[in-house]
Amino acid sequence: MALADVQVVLARLFTDPMFRADFMANPTAVGRALGLAPNDVDVLAALSRAAVEEFAATLKRKRCDEVRKTLPLTAAALGTGIELYVLKAIDVPYRNRRRDDTNALVDELDRLSRAGALEPRWAADIAGYEATCARAFRSRFCLRVRAFRFPVGRLAVPLSRGARPNDVAPRPTIGVWLRWPGDGGVIHCVW
Repeated sequence: MALADVQVVLARLFTDPMFRADFMANPTAVGRALGLAPNDVDVLAALSRAAVEEFAATLKRKRCDEVRKTLPLTAAALGTGIELYVLKAIDVPYRNRRRDDTNALVDELDRLSRAGALEPRWAADIAGYEATCARAFRSRFCLRVRAFRFPVGRLAVPLSRGARPNDVAPRPTIGVWLRWPGDGGVIHCVW
């Protein structure tokens, strides 16, 4: 098997908990099923389970930190609990794109908010607002429109100043983002 194929298996070993458990339980069978050469299976099987688990945990912490950097207002809203939400949202094989982890968190928070299982409930809207801003800034051209259940503009200002918004009632809000090619900036409004 080529080095690139072994690297793919290693990446999966570090990022996919189900695959890691299966491989550690029976490396020969899993290795053969993947088409690994016997010597490659032996090398991978010789890896310390503790070392593999430790490295996998390091990768998860790094992914949490990246999401925290991308969604700073959401991190402020959720406080130290953000890591638990991120870990639950990204507990899938690594897709090698930070925005995938961000989108996974936004989807998870939205699901929890709609079910009444997120405090504060408006944190899902802040996450969606920040993720949409990030996508707009990465785009060369975009027109994005997003509906929110809470007044994200009223929430974002105190969060950006390190304060926690008080008693925010639901109020339907619309956000619009526009970016023209070559413009260099994003115009956005929230109503």
